[in-house]
Formats: sequence, C-alpha cells, structure tokens
Amino acid sequence: MKRYRISIIFIFFSIVLLISGYNKFGNSSIDGAKPVGAEEVVDPCDYNRVIHQLQELGFRGKIIATLEDRKQMAQDYGNRVKKIPPLSLAPVSALDVSIVVTAARTQKCQIVTRGTGHALDGQSQSDKAIILITRDLLLPSGKTVEVLTRAGRKVARLSSGQKWYDAVTKLYDYGLRPVVFLEIPGLSVGGTLSVGGIGYGSHQFGLQIDTVTQLTAVDGLGKIRDCAPKGYNKEASMDDRFCESLLGGQGQFGVITSAEIEVTSAKPYIHVKKEVEPDLDHFLDKMESAASNWNVFELFGYITYDQEPRYVVSVGITSDSPTPTDPLDTVSPFLLYVKKLEYATAVDYNSSGRTPYSPAWLNLLVSDRAKFSAIFRSNPELMKTLQGNDFFMIVPIKGPRLHHDSLLQSVTENPGTGTFVIHLDQIRSDFNTSEELRKRNAKLLEVFVAPPFDGRRYWIDDLPRGPKLWELNFGAYYDRVRANKIASDPDMVFRPFPFLFTPN
Repeated sequence: MKRYRISIIFIFFSIVLLISGYNKFGNSSIDGAKPVGAEEVVDPCDYNRVIHQLQELGFRGKIIATLEDRKQMAQDYGNRVKKIPPLSLAPVSALDVSIVVTAARTQKCQIVTRGTGHALDGQSQSDKAIILITRDLLLPSGKTVEVLTRAGRKVARLSSGQKWYDAVTKLYDYGLRPVVFLEIPGLSVGGTLSVGGIGYGSHQFGLQIDTVTQLTAVDGLGKIRDCAPKGYNKEASMDDRFCESLLGGQGQFGVITSAEIEVTSAKPYIHVKKEVEPDLDHFLDKMESAASNWNVFELFGYITYDQEPRYVVSVGITSDSPTPTDPLDTVSPFLLYVKKLEYATAVDYNSSGRTPYSPAWLNLLVSDRAKFSAIFRSNPELMKTLQGNDFFMIVPIKGPRLHHDSLLQSVTENPGTGTFVIHLDQIRSDFNTSEELRKRNAKLLEVFVAPPFDGRRYWIDDLPRGPKLWELNFGAYYDRVRANKIASDPDMVFRPFPFLFTPN
C-alpha cells in the first residue's frame, strides 16, 4: 500500500514539474481564452509544446504568447477579419525560421507567414496556425541590406521582412535603387516577391520576381536552402524549381528569408508629368511610347468616368537636374518622392477608430494591345460602372526575361512589351454595396478570361478563391507547381488563406 502511495505521489509531482516546465519561460506560455473560432475545427497543434521545443533548439527570436500581444496580429489592412492567433513568433535569422518550421512540423502545426499585414481578407491571420512574423529577420552579417558584385554587376541582398521603403533608403546611400519596386513601399520585400510584384519599372523589367538573382528560404521540412532562377549563374547544388515556386507562390512553398535583386543607379530627382489623352488609342500610343524610353521610371495609366471617359497617363523620369524640363513637370527629390508614397499608403492597423476597408477590385493580365482594346470597346457599359473615386489603373509590363516555373508563368508567358495589367478599383463605404460589385466583377472575370480576350487573373484581388478556381485559371501549370509543393512541403506546413492546394 505504501508503495502505491509513493507511485501516486511521484506521478502527481511529475505532472506539476511538467506543467511548470512549459511555463518556465514566463510569458512564453499561452495565456487567455481559446482563440476565436477554434471550436469549429479541431486544431491538432500543441502550442505550449512548440514553445518548449523552440527553447530547446535555441530559438533567438521573440515568442509572442500573451493574449494582449497576440491580439496585435488580429489586424490587417482590410480591417474586416479578426482572428487571434494561438501563437506568434518573430524569428531573427534563417536558422530561427528553420527551428520554427521543425517544431511546427513535429507538433503537427501549420504556419502563416506575415510581413506587414497588408491584406484585405485575413490572408496574414489565422486562429489555427502559428503566425511567423518576418519583420525582425536579419542577414547573417546582422544587416538588412548588402551590396554585392555578381558576374561583374552589382546586386543587393535584402532581408525579407523589411519594408521596401527602408531597403530603398539604404540602397540610396550606395547610389542605387531596385530596378522594380511597388508604389506602396510600406510592403515587405518577401511579401511582394511572394505575389509577383507589379510597379515602377515593370514596363522595362517585368515583375519584381523577374529581377531576383538568388534567394535563401526555408522549406516545409525545415531545411535552409539557397536557390536561383534559371538563367543566373549559381552553384550546381542550387534548386531552381524550388526557387521559382517561391517567387509568386503566395508563401505556400516556404519562407523567404533573404533575396538578391538587380539594382541600377539612383538619380537624385524624379520629374513626373501627367497628361490627359483624348481617347483610348492615343492613351495606348502614349503608354507604348513611354515604355520604350529607358529614362522612364514611372508609367501608369488611369481611366475614370464622369459623363465621358477620361484617360490620364502619368510618366516619371529620373534625372540629375532639379529644374523642370516641361511646364507640366512636378520635380521631387527621389527619397522625398518615395517617402511621400510610403506616408500616403501607411495605415495604423491598431487604430480603434478605423473602419473596415471595403473595395471591390480585380486584376486582369491581358497579353497584347488588341485584346486590351477589345475589352473596353466590346463592353461600353464597363466605363459607366465607375463612380466617384473609382478607376481603372493600367500598367504595361514587359514579359519575363526568364521562364519562371511558377504559378505566374501562365499569366506572363508571352515575352515582349505587350502585356497589360488592368486594375479595377471600386471603393465603397457600404459593405453590402461592395459585395454586389464583387459579384459583378466575378462575372466580368469569367468573360475576360475566355476567348477572344484570353486574359489571366492576377491573384491580388477581392474575388472568390479556392483550389478549383486556381486550377481552372492556371491550367496545365497547376499540376507542375502542385508537384513542387509536394516536394518542398509534403506535410502542408505552409497553408495560408487563400488555399491554392488541396491536402491530397
């Protein structure tokens, strides 16, 4: 009997020690109520065990486990979705990311990668996954930006979690700038490379992912891998299939921890001129002419409607001179211009008075001018749907110089300068009105991706998502990229919303 008492006492103290072991890291254990929505689907992950394993493996980043701190991750740009994550982690190195993935895989957890949280529908949130925050990631040197020489030309190595604004500012100290970067410089480097990246310089160099020369990333097995797209000098051990799945892969193949990109000389001033064109043909003539000018840095077209269509072309040229060369020029110092962009697009996600952002928008890639024109000429009612601040933004992009084996290959497979991005932005304060516009836009998309237009959906939009829709849109490319997913992440550790792939 005495022996049984000793056994019971031993078991009791073992449980107490086990519990205290999980809590020995103070705030590094999970507190607060069960995450919102966790009762809907059984979550197999033991997040306290994850924390314990992280400490054992030498994780050096931040463990965000208290309820108040985790609530900060239940915010994003759209302010329409609120999901409190069960655990958030902010690694500081590729090794840290590897440790997180290893622990998550061991404990049957999933990971959602978050850069700046610039999402509308909770893509960077989850109440049933670890939120991996990239903002504190550093290069092995401890820096966020390095300038290197590869095959006789300069490239920049960037940590993936930093904002483009910070990267551009540091590169300017070297007299350099990225050949392509977005008009929203508050987004993270890894975030935009995970979706493709269309912006300044796309008319000459294609998407941002077309300017990547090398990546460092962690796959779904927790392995740190260096890779390079086809066409670049690289070590024989580098896997270009993995690299090209990461580029434009929506974070579903691995976590990009750093990227090397092409850079060019940064001139100190930007001259921007906006001109109104009389009709669609002159509008397209102007854009094609500007696209052929290598001094042009910014090239966007805008179509609005107020009784009649209005066509505006915005052209920005980098220059050494602060003196306007045209009466319509607006001259800005380069860094001030970028700073204004960053300020204009910055959002305090945690502001208590912020209302949900309810745009209805779609992005369509059209392979040539004739098909682009046909969309507007054969749909005269399209213009009349624009109200107030609604607009079409048109961006010409050069087809990729490299043949990416990624989901984006199917939408940018035609080389040359004939691809146009049609961005329809309709902003409504009333959510129900926005919902009606979304349904209308979904029907428009069905028309535009069919013959004779043969457009392709670019996935930064506000329309329904899911594996079947993506499979339909990407056709034969879908099977090949799905095979890459199975090879790089067989346990589906990375499965953020919206899901591109089914589990089997």
